[in-house]
Amino acid sequence: MTKEYKYNTYEEAMKAVKGNLKHFEKVNPLVQTPEMALKMVKKWGGNFQFVRPDLQTPEMALIAVKRNPCNFGHVRPDLNFQFVRPDLQTPEMALIAVKRNPCNFQFVRPDLQTLEMAEIAVRWWGRNIEYVRKDLLTSELAEIAVRWDDWALEFIPSHLLTPEMALEAVKDRGWGLEHVPANCQTKEVIEAALKHDPSAKHFIKVKGLMEALDEDPPKPIELKGSLI
Repeated sequence: MTKEYKYNTYEEAMKAVKGNLKHFEKVNPLVQTPEMALKMVKKWGGNFQFVRPDLQTPEMALIAVKRNPCNFGHVRPDLNFQFVRPDLQTPEMALIAVKRNPCNFQFVRPDLQTLEMAEIAVRWWGRNIEYVRKDLLTSELAEIAVRWDDWALEFIPSHLLTPEMALEAVKDRGWGLEHVPANCQTKEVIEAALKHDPSAKHFIKVKGLMEALDEDPPKPIELKGSLI
């Protein structure tokens, strides 16, 4: 369905936005000019989302993000980093956006990500580790993610996960055991998961242990056998 615009000539558009900056949303993109677009963004960063893509510039994008860093990512439709084309993103712009609103990290072009940026994002919301470039992932970053958000366990690569991290995650969310590899399912981890949620037994990866727990009465946890 074609969108209808209220202001379809340059003269109508300039008159409308002079009275109310938010009328820029109703301006037909075909009558936008570089000068008009830059002026509208300088006066209100939220107007960046309505700028015709071919008129967007790095200067304009940086102004929008500095005024409102959420312009960088898909956070809310009335905000901004989400409307910055990836080819217009710069290291300075990305860092500003993440520092002011870490949820923007998921929209940072991967080659612009830095360890500093990733740590800011993960400390704010552990699940942001899902968006961290693989070569930036470290055990320290994984530990931060789990400490701040036990749901982040799902996004921790198995080679970085330790029994200590697993224990931290499952003690408050037993079902997190589903994302714990067999080599990290220690007696302490399993007991903590089952204490929080007995149904977590379905995610035990130790051979014979789940069957033993199903017996009446259940056998005590003993981890002497091989792992699946």
